[in-house]
Amino acid sequence: MRLPPDPERMNNQRADWARNVVEFFEQYGEIPHPNASEDERCRMAGQNLSDMIADFGHYCDRIGLSMQDVIQAATVHYTEETNDEGKQFKLQSISFD
Repeated sequence: MRLPPDPERMNNQRADWARNVVEFFEQYGEIPHPNASEDERCRMAGQNLSDMIADFGHYCDRIGLSMQDVIQAATVHYTEETNDEGKQFKLQSISFD
C-alpha cells in the first residue's frame, strides 16, 4: 500500500491519534477475536468506524454543529495534509449496473 505525501511529516502521528480513538470506541463495538484473519479485522474496523462516524453525527445534533460542515473542513485538512494526492475524500463514480 502506497501512502499519500506527508509534507508536514505528521500523518503517522495523526493516524495514531485516530487509532487511539478507534481502540477506545471498540470497547463498545465489535472486538475482533485474537485469531481473526486480517480480512475479518479490517471488516470489523470498517463497521466500528462507520458506527463511530454516525455517532459523531448524533453528537453534532446535540451541540448544534453541521456534520456536513465538519466533513467539508476535514476534507480540506486532509487534502492539505496529503498535497491533494490522498484518496480518502475523493469522489468516486458509482455504477448502478
